[in-house]
Amino acid sequence: MDDLDHLLQLLRNVSERGGWCENPIGEIFRGWSNSSPNHNPHALSEPLLSMRQLLEDSKLCMKALNMVRQNLGRNIRALQKRCVPLTLEHGISRLPDELLTRIFEIGHESTTEFHFALHVSHLSHRFRQIALAIPLLWTRLSAEYGDEQTRIFISRTGSHVLDIETTPCGRNRRYHQAVPFAKVNSFLQMVAPLSSRWSHLTLFDKKAEEIIRDIGLDDFPSLRYLGHYYEISLASWKMPLLSDVCGYRSTIIPGVTYLSQITHMDLTFDIWEIFDVSSLAPVLHGMPKLSHLSLELEDCRESGIISNLDTKKAPIRHSVSLQTLKITVKGFTKSATVQALYDILAPFTPSTLDITILTDYSRNHFAEGLVLSGSDRTFFPYASTIRLCTHQPCDVIQTLSDLVTNCDILTSVQIEIPNAYIDDKDPFYFWEWPENAPLRHLEFRNCDTLAEEHVETLAGKLMLPGVADSLESLEFTSCKKLSEDFFIDLQVEFGDSLKWIL
Repeated sequence: MDDLDHLLQLLRNVSERGGWCENPIGEIFRGWSNSSPNHNPHALSEPLLSMRQLLEDSKLCMKALNMVRQNLGRNIRALQKRCVPLTLEHGISRLPDELLTRIFEIGHESTTEFHFALHVSHLSHRFRQIALAIPLLWTRLSAEYGDEQTRIFISRTGSHVLDIETTPCGRNRRYHQAVPFAKVNSFLQMVAPLSSRWSHLTLFDKKAEEIIRDIGLDDFPSLRYLGHYYEISLASWKMPLLSDVCGYRSTIIPGVTYLSQITHMDLTFDIWEIFDVSSLAPVLHGMPKLSHLSLELEDCRESGIISNLDTKKAPIRHSVSLQTLKITVKGFTKSATVQALYDILAPFTPSTLDITILTDYSRNHFAEGLVLSGSDRTFFPYASTIRLCTHQPCDVIQTLSDLVTNCDILTSVQIEIPNAYIDDKDPFYFWEWPENAPLRHLEFRNCDTLAEEHVETLAGKLMLPGVADSLESLEFTSCKKLSEDFFIDLQVEFGDSLKWIL
């Protein structure tokens, strides 16, 4: 009996005996076996001999089952690959134009690139006719376009608001792609009469702003989003609807009229400019409607930037609510810079806090909390949901203990640390875990150094059946050292609260 016949015999036995659950494991194999009888006088005695034979039979069946799965999987993938384009073509042909119109609108709204309309309108005659009848698709205007293309796009926009992008002028050290100054000038001259309809404006360098100034534009009644990739001066611009600012560095002057309108701010500070915390603080603290804040620091090495920081004028700690706060630190940004940033962000209490630290700190900097604490060593992270990402080695339990000890509103943590580890050799290792910790959901992503014995220890300490303050879910995603067999066995003990994606 080969492996496949062995598997078929097993399935027949399962069927004849009413299924797996109705029979002890030995009954499924009763009456037949693929294992060779052992006539060695020193052979194993019962019940070990029978159990070893059952184990060998089970492995043979599993070998055949894996072969079946492999071949069926190959066939399924091949069929799916051939079916997908045919299924899409069949389904799209049956969609009414009204629904396809809405799909195109959603596609436009879910992207930020400026070529969506061209891509859609060049797929088929039907798609082109539908796309030409949707003004929204043609509202993104870029200085990359030629004059004729810009005119055509404008003619298709109807009365919709416009998304204007200038692109870099001439040779630009930061961008590989740039257009001549004359082309940017011609583009802005063409769209200037429509400035009352500008809803989004992205400026790549100072020359574009100078063109706008020379044209005489300073009133943008519909402008909601402003993106800039250089130091921009906005004090003279009238933008009554501005709510979203994204770009490099902060040149917003505290006290300007539109500061109280901003709800989203996304700023990047890099090696080309000194990161001045004392100037940024009153800007961040002067936006009462701010709900989403993202700050990225890359190669900010200056050491004198924290001077003149007046903490007495800042709101009290954890007194200002945000929906999201994202902090990204890269390169050789100094720890003192990060600590100063934490100091001015201390008044904020976000619902979701995302901290990504991709610097070249020594191993102990992270463990000791230097990049998670302010200049006075006060622990910084404070939110109901915290995501922590770094490529430095990190003691998982110590970090979790710091989080739950210092954040009494914390309910969910996601850790994405490829070099995470659990040092469980010390019998007193878990003694610092606080009682009644509010943490309920814990997820590990791409934690490639976590070993199975460490995960088992972690689950045993934090997932306690019948205990009110234990974890409700423990998830692992793409952790290389953890196998599916390990999770299947562990789930027997901890149930569906343990989840994994390999």
